Order: sequence, then structure tokens, then C-alpha cells
Amino acid sequence: GGGRAGRAGTLAAGATAWLRLLVFSWPDAVPLLNRLSPTIALLGAVFAILLAWSVQWPGQTARSRWCLLSAGLLTLGWPGAEWHGRLTDSTLRRQVAQQASGLARSIEPDLVAKLAFAPTDRGSPEFQRLRAHLIAYGRRAGLRSIYSMVRRGDLYLFGPENIPEDDPQASPPGTVFEQPGADMVEVYDTAQPMASGPLTDEYGTFISGLAPVIAPATGQIVLVVGIDLPAAEWAQRIARARLIIMGPVLLLLIIARVGDELL
Repeated sequence: GGGRAGRAGTLAAGATAWLRLLVFSWPDAVPLLNRLSPTIALLGAVFAILLAWSVQWPGQTARSRWCLLSAGLLTLGWPGAEWHGRLTDSTLRRQVAQQASGLARSIEPDLVAKLAFAPTDRGSPEFQRLRAHLIAYGRRAGLRSIYSMVRRGDLYLFGPENIPEDDPQASPPGTVFEQPGADMVEVYDTAQPMASGPLTDEYGTFISGLAPVIAPATGQIVLVVGIDLPAAEWAQRIARARLIIMGPVLLLLIIARVGDELL
């Protein structure tokens, strides 16, 4: 019994190391592993049940068998749930950065050049056209908070956004962003899209996707578009991802306990 348990433990450790190597060496495998994680966890839980039932020693009782099974399932299930949570977090961050990047590529730099990033922009056709574009993109993608910003000297000024003008989160054109994070500075320094957070500013705590709009003629950043997702909503999605793993594990634990009592 002990030999089989030892070999099973070695096999589980090797499988975990292989999965980690796969994630780091093949980033495109992340979405696939994300979808397969519940299946992997379920198979691991079944394997733990079979292992617990196969290990025998003199004087073994139903209670000792249950304790061994519980330890095996929790040992497999909890790290699996944490791994799936981190994998989901990575996938969501990649997704929000890609959404911001796609939106940035769809914006015409010539329109941005005609904005003053001041309250007077509100009546300009260029501002209204860009705002309508952000609103339409938000509806298609299911995003409630899309905004744009420009750096002028040491100040960051808001431009068009998809947030309703009467919303408490709305910022009229030309509003100064009082608490810009290091992520905004990094986008201007690197000219690369990114996901960041959770970061807290005067509007709340968010996970953000940021991407620059670059003028082809000059290579200069003329605008940065941002997508904000509330940190609380993000945390709920990560918690649900963990539950997807732990739910089946706990269900199998209950089933095994009931079955052990009946046998």
C-alpha cells in the first residue's frame, strides 16, 4: 500500500511540474488548460478516491479511511483550485489588454488630433464621433467603463468615454486625472498595451487594460484608451474559477463518505 501511495505521489508531482512547464513554454496552451482544468481536477479527485481505497493496513477503520481520503482530496483539490484561479486571472488580464489594444487600433489618430481635451470638446463633431465609437464598442464587448486620456506635461486629461454623462463615474472632457498610477506612465514610456491592478484612484479600485493610439506619421502616442473592471467583480470571477475545481472535489468527498457508511 505504501509503495503504491509513494508512486502515486511521485506521479502527481511530475504531472504538476509538466503542466507548469507547458504554461511557461507554450502561452497559447493557457486557454486550453483553463477549459480542461475542471476535468483534470475531477480525474485527480477520482484517482485520490481509488488510491485511498487501495491502501490497506491492519486495523484500518472506516474513519481512518475517510481521514486518508479527505487528506488526499484536499491535497489535490486546494492547490488545483489556486492554480485554476491564477490561470483565470492571467487569462482575464490578457483578455482585457487585448480588448484595449483592439480598441486603440480602431481609433483614427487624425480625429484625436482635432480634440483640445477641454470642456469645449463636448460640442465638437470629432468628440461626439469618438464617443459614439466607444459606446458602440462597449455594447458589443459588454464593457461598462471605457475612457480615453492624454498626457499634457505632468497632467493626464480625460477625453471621450462611453460612460453616461450623468453617471457619478463620468469625467467631462478636460478633467484632470488626480491619481494616475504607474501603469499609465508605463504605457506612455513603452507604447505597449498592458493590464494592471488592482489599483485605487479617486474613482474606485479597478483592474485596467490600457493601450496607446499611435500616429503613424510621427510614431507618437496621441491618446491612451482604458478599460476599467471593478476589482470586486474581478475577485468574484476568480472565486468562481476556484469553486469550479473545489465544487466537484467536495461533492466527491461527500459521495465517498456516504458510500463508506453504507458499505
